[in-house]
Amino acid sequence: MDSEKFYLPKRLDDAPRFLLWSIDEAFSILIPLFFGMVMGLGILTPILAFLSGYVWKKIKGSGGSNLIKAIIYWHYPRSILSLKSAPDSSIKKYIS
Repeated sequence: MDSEKFYLPKRLDDAPRFLLWSIDEAFSILIPLFFGMVMGLGILTPILAFLSGYVWKKIKGSGGSNLIKAIIYWHYPRSILSLKSAPDSSIKKYIS
């Protein structure tokens, strides 16, 4: 068999990429860029888009989606999140 016929990826765990960024980083840049262009914000649009991309990359590097899930859990009541197995995070003190 000729090995040049088939593409074998070198790393299977790599996230899909769009140009230079992973998909979630690309969306964190492209979505604000799109909405800024639609609203006509001019020079502020690319600055906000790349700032949101930078912030998302920092959040992702320090804990990623688990960090975001933890922040949402701690700042929203159980009725909004509809979690059945987790205790209500809005109750700060159970026993006085």
